[in-house]
Amino acid sequence: MLNSKTRAGGRILITVLSLLLLSCGAGGQKRLDPGAQGAALRTPQLSTMLGPLSQYAGIRAASTSTVNGGDYHPEMPHSNVSVPEGESHAVLSPLGGGTLADSAYCCYAIAVEDDSLPQLQFSWYVEPSAAAWVALADWSQQRWHWFNLSDPQSLAFEDLPAHSSPENSLLVAVLLPQGDPAELQNITLPALATDFLPDGPRPRLWLTPERLAGLEAARDANTPEWQRFSNEADGYLNDEFWGDLINFTIPFTLLYYKMTGDEQYAARSMELMDQFPLDEWEISCCPYHNQIHNMALGYDWLYDHPAMTPQKKLEYQDKMLQLADKLWMDALNSDGISNSQDTDRVAMAGASLLIVGCALWGDHERAPEIYERGWRMWNKGLGEPPSSGIYRQWTDAQPVRRWIKDFGDGPWPSGWFYATGTDMVGLKDYFITLRTACGYDPNLLEPGMSDTWKNQIRCFLYGMDPRRTTTYSGADWQESDLLSNHNNAYIHSCMAALADEAELVGDTQEAAWARWLVRNIEGSHSNNFREFFFSPGSSPAVDNPFDGDLPLVAFSAGMPHYMYFRDGWDTNARWGIFGGQAGVPCDHPQMDQGHFSLIRGGEYLTRDAPGYKEFSIGAQTYNTLTTENATVGGYCHNSNFDLPTQMERRLGSESPLFAYAMLDAAGQRREDPAWWESDQRVQKAQRHFFWAGDYAVVFDRVRRTDVGWAKYRLRAMTAPSLDGDTISQSSADGSQRLLHRTLEPADCEFSVLDETALFSGVENWQIDSSYRHWQTVIQPQAGASLNMLNVIQMGPASLDSFDANLEHITGNGNSGVLIGPWCVVYSGGIDLRSSVSFSVAAAQAGGHFLVGDLEPGSYTLSISGEAEQQVEVTEESSCALFSCLDGGSLSISLSKL
Repeated sequence: MLNSKTRAGGRILITVLSLLLLSCGAGGQKRLDPGAQGAALRTPQLSTMLGPLSQYAGIRAASTSTVNGGDYHPEMPHSNVSVPEGESHAVLSPLGGGTLADSAYCCYAIAVEDDSLPQLQFSWYVEPSAAAWVALADWSQQRWHWFNLSDPQSLAFEDLPAHSSPENSLLVAVLLPQGDPAELQNITLPALATDFLPDGPRPRLWLTPERLAGLEAARDANTPEWQRFSNEADGYLNDEFWGDLINFTIPFTLLYYKMTGDEQYAARSMELMDQFPLDEWEISCCPYHNQIHNMALGYDWLYDHPAMTPQKKLEYQDKMLQLADKLWMDALNSDGISNSQDTDRVAMAGASLLIVGCALWGDHERAPEIYERGWRMWNKGLGEPPSSGIYRQWTDAQPVRRWIKDFGDGPWPSGWFYATGTDMVGLKDYFITLRTACGYDPNLLEPGMSDTWKNQIRCFLYGMDPRRTTTYSGADWQESDLLSNHNNAYIHSCMAALADEAELVGDTQEAAWARWLVRNIEGSHSNNFREFFFSPGSSPAVDNPFDGDLPLVAFSAGMPHYMYFRDGWDTNARWGIFGGQAGVPCDHPQMDQGHFSLIRGGEYLTRDAPGYKEFSIGAQTYNTLTTENATVGGYCHNSNFDLPTQMERRLGSESPLFAYAMLDAAGQRREDPAWWESDQRVQKAQRHFFWAGDYAVVFDRVRRTDVGWAKYRLRAMTAPSLDGDTISQSSADGSQRLLHRTLEPADCEFSVLDETALFSGVENWQIDSSYRHWQTVIQPQAGASLNMLNVIQMGPASLDSFDANLEHITGNGNSGVLIGPWCVVYSGGIDLRSSVSFSVAAAQAGGHFLVGDLEPGSYTLSISGEAEQQVEVTEESSCALFSCLDGGSLSISLSKL
């Protein structure tokens, strides 16, 4: 909300905005910087006490992941700690004086194994009576990271590799600044091979007593999910398979038996398992779609059934092993250098192998091998590591847990279509299997994981257009019309899975929104087993999100970054999205320096269009600027890239309503000289995007090492018209109109392209015919330095001219525009400024000013020679925001104090 102050003359209104941000937490432990934690402990220089990490580089831990409290490292700092004679634990006895010398502390070196997990477990004979602190050596940053041990039993932390020393040791310091003596028995760095094994009672997979009780309550309440599930299970008692695929049928009869005890469903389940084919492999083009884990669920859930004879178990074991080996070879490629980069392939295949390994554990000598394959994809990945300087090269080499953390705050990187389908199937299967069979809950033991679910639900809602038929894909290649338009088959089971995980971590509001979506959005209910299984309870909370207090402006903090904006949550709201992506971990990367979509009156005026796999066509399907090497068949041809674009600056408000962000795409280019045409020519590529209702300003800055050229493309739903530097285009139904003008540079060439003809050689599965509309291509003259300033105004069909006060702000190194109630000004240069001055001729009374590209700090604002109040510029936005009560001709200056 807007806070205001007025000076004595009553002329100036200074605004302070609260940002609407989604962020990823660091788990349940409080992590402090070395400087901040000193004040919190009243013991400064803690990191100085421990000394630089370089002096400990040669320390090698004993070959064990558990160290006794009494085995603290004698060469590392320690004080007020003792080991009772004949004992193996440590007694930490703070003196209570409040100084560092009065604290009790000691250090340990713990061996890091290949399957070690990012969590420390502490066993105490006597727990600390006051706050304890733990420091971990971070070798990637050559510093100590301090954590408040709020849970004395465990500490979850991020990025185990960064904390592993050159000697594969984890250096840990334990400190008690005050309180009664505590007795530390041991510290363990848990590992897969010893601490999280699937050796519990059966059923050990998924169907816990709590889950079964919830499902039975839903059955007794006759919920819609139960009705659909039970009806389908009844049908599968005969030979009616889903699409003739036996494997998809098994869980229906299986769960129905476990809930009712009806033996005919147990018999039918085993019959289906007997018929589960070994040669029915290329399902929906991909082996990981085969759902071999359903065999494992049947084996586990019917393990103690009288009909599950020893001979029958051997038959099923053999079948599961054959299927697992086929999946390993065909989907994940056991030579370790595969390069498919599909997130859905890695997630689904890896989870399936993990489930099979858990089912076979204790029954077959190969169970650990199969189990390790699935765990490897979660915790380590496959393939060669990324090359030097490359952010992400192979999905296989990135563990699943890593790219969940990288992208868990924002739209799923493969796009909502796959996110709601195969990506989410694999991801959910990983979580529920690790939790139930292994006792490893990533939501609790992996910092930041627990935020994934609520953020995915929120991003789905923020990206939903006002018509509520489309949610923005979040990626550059996949279908975004996910709801009724294309009858998406996965959306309901995805939302059920998201809601289930959100409920488990306590995010009940977001879960209730997802439950509402399950029951109210259109599309086919094609996986009623998953939809029912992940919606237990007789009456799960269901809450219409569109009646809630959702923000009008929101940002996703995960990569790729997105900004969502609208003026309301009704079906006729103005809406839009601004974001950019590039080398997301899948096989469909596209060059994108920041694209946007805009809706007015429920109708698109300009939007994106997905392009599947083809580098040569993807860049033409955005409202974006492309820097191009050549044209092939009239299409853009870009060098490859790897980094997602970063939303380095952002600012938003609901009063006044506006959204601003800047994406920096300079790091997208690959640094691999073996690439077909290595391109280091782009030094800077920034896009500033500003939206306020019916107004938008797009400002691009590109700096190159040569005089290559660029093209800016504005997409239209209908054929646009040109009048000099002004483009006019309307919505598909003709009710809304958009005007677009290029203010700089002044010597651009304009051309209108019919995408039906442009993409005539492109297959429909690559760009659907429904997306082939029109575009205006704006090409500036070739040059190493480019500033391109475009302004947009929207309105009803009768809109035929820009506001009368439209003014191009130039001079003194400025690039900006005055339009309607807004004045938006940027620097013509790349670097931030400590002062700025400009003039406007026809400002509206009460109008708003957004001045960007400023150094963070406090500024003195002067209007027409009179000093006004102080304006604050934050590092997050680099923008000054203020409103002026006077209108007309004004001169503005800002000077940093």
